[in-house]
Amino acid sequence: MIGLDIIAAGAAEENLPFLLAGAHAVIIHGYPRNTFDLDLTVVRDDRAKWLALPLGLGYVVFREGSTFLQLKRRRRETELRST
Repeated sequence: MIGLDIIAAGAAEENLPFLLAGAHAVIIHGYPRNTFDLDLTVVRDDRAKWLALPLGLGYVVFREGSTFLQLKRRRRETELRST
C-alpha cells in the first residue's frame, strides 16, 4: 500500500483528516482483496487541499463529480518513450 503511505504522510503534513474506505479498509481488517484504487472519505471543506495533494504527487484528474474525484498517475517521460 505504498500509495496510501505516501498520501497519508502528505495528509498528516497538511493536517488533513480522512477516512479509509473501500477495499483497502477491508484489507487492513484482515480480508485480502485485489484492488487498483484507493477510496478516501474527506471533509468537504478540505476539497481544494485534497485536490492539491495528489496533484503535487504526480496524479492528474481522470473524472470528477460533485461527490467524488477520480485520479490517475501521470505517465512519466520514460513510460511515454517506451510505448
